[in-house]
Amino acid sequence: MNKPELLENQTAHYFTVSSIDFEKSYKVMDMRIAKGFSDRELSFLLGYHPLYVRDVENPLHSKRYKARDTNYLLHIFNCTLPEILDGKLEELTYKLFVVVTSNADETKSYDIFKEGPTGKSRVFRSFTELPAFKAVGLKSVASPIMVKDFILGLLDEGYFSEPKTGLELFRTCVEHFKGHVRLFFITNAFKLIHKMEGRSIKVSKNEMKRFVYSE
Repeated sequence: MNKPELLENQTAHYFTVSSIDFEKSYKVMDMRIAKGFSDRELSFLLGYHPLYVRDVENPLHSKRYKARDTNYLLHIFNCTLPEILDGKLEELTYKLFVVVTSNADETKSYDIFKEGPTGKSRVFRSFTELPAFKAVGLKSVASPIMVKDFILGLLDEGYFSEPKTGLELFRTCVEHFKGHVRLFFITNAFKLIHKMEGRSIKVSKNEMKRFVYSE
């Protein structure tokens, strides 16, 4: 595999990965984009740190979705297993080289090339990281203030007396507003409520090590 000519803001990386884990990362990426979720929003739905999904989608990072995440992802996307996990790959591993471009807005772009049986490479995928809090796809039917007021109402009604996952809260909001709600509006509502005297939503982890929210 010939080394590409690089610009000053580019680096090249050569390595081998598990094909099934690597494919899963990008099948999930396609699905989250189709469903209108940013990487940070999917992290929230999974109950993980905001940068979790971005790290999984970074081809240079060792982080990949855990086996226990598979059923949860099916639940989030309401999809079938083959849509996010291909169990019939002919190759157990992929030989890759990745060109990383550092952009002026502090994001990175990735051009991923996969080596074929003859040694010739083809483009596997090219993409650029999303800037923090950038929306993807579907427009929210509710404004940030509407979401904050609704969550405040849930707090007053005792909704959070039992811990709720991010996915449970998101679906409660979607049902109430009868359409897509930006998850950033939900997480921002938590911050605004936390600043109110005598009002707060606590964050902890459940037995599955996912973030949950309660009084």
